[in-house]
Amino acid sequence: MKRLLFSIITLLLTLCIIEGFARLFPLPKLESPSVGMQLQAHPTRIWSMTSGTQKQFGATVTIDDLGMRATGTTPDSTKWLILGDSSFFGHGLDDDGTLHHHLENALRAEGEHIDVLCGATPGYSTVQSLDFMHEIGWDLKPDVLVIGNL
Repeated sequence: MKRLLFSIITLLLTLCIIEGFARLFPLPKLESPSVGMQLQAHPTRIWSMTSGTQKQFGATVTIDDLGMRATGTTPDSTKWLILGDSSFFGHGLDDDGTLHHHLENALRAEGEHIDVLCGATPGYSTVQSLDFMHEIGWDLKPDVLVIGNL
């Protein structure tokens, strides 16, 4: 009984000393990350992007009413559609820093009249991308389809 009581007292004393040091020398407060992805429930794809302009991890992201990164399109242009996950969506990048934005600018600099659309959504699997195509993608009538689910 004495050994048990001595062990408990020693343990409590050690924990009190450790607690005292922790209070004397607290760790610096870590900054909370900025608001992340704004996702909404979706009946067939599990989730989709919320429309509007948002800050996501410090980057300005604009999502259109279809749940895609907003892009300007013209009726008589050739359309390329990019599908995939966060790498192709441009996770953490401003609207003008994404793959589809740079690709469209490069194609237009070569004299091509091509609109590059971004249907990629962070975390999407190939099954979700296929569901996206059946629900939205084919109606956009893409001439070229780039798929990048990693």
